[in-house]
Amino acid sequence: MCAVIFVSVGLWCVFLGNNDKDHNTAGMYFANLYSIHSFIGLTAVIVYFSNFVLGFVYFLSGACAPESRAWYLPSHSFLGVFSVLLVFMAIETGIMDLTRELGCDIAVDEPDTNPAENYHKLKEGCRVGNAAGIFVLLTALLAFFALYDFQNKARTKGEGDPLLGKSEA
Repeated sequence: MCAVIFVSVGLWCVFLGNNDKDHNTAGMYFANLYSIHSFIGLTAVIVYFSNFVLGFVYFLSGACAPESRAWYLPSHSFLGVFSVLLVFMAIETGIMDLTRELGCDIAVDEPDTNPAENYHKLKEGCRVGNAAGIFVLLTALLAFFALYDFQNKARTKGEGDPLLGKSEA
């Protein structure tokens, strides 16, 4: 439930900052929903909220039979993992947008066959953005590693699962 509140407040802040000159440091208006970052982010929010509502209806409200829960569980799991993927994509594309706005490029006079040789010429903010992007990528790797079922146990759908209304006995 906290995630729903935080995402709602975050989206409100973005739209407020873009549409009210008094709430941003540039003192001007900014476009909304103009980049791949914004569309991926909006898709992540829609998928997450849909999965949240459907998960509440199927699993917590008591309105659905165990058979219905068992039918929806694979979709719920997929949408949960997919929403995590979308969030990581939105973060990475947001970092890309920010580094583009900062003008993160290096002028070179000859072929750049050793990029490490010129890396120190990047603005500090650009280097921080690159480090943040790598950190987010590693975090995504570890998150998906934690979500992956390495044992690949075949389990009958609904067997011994308290979310589906079946006992462990």
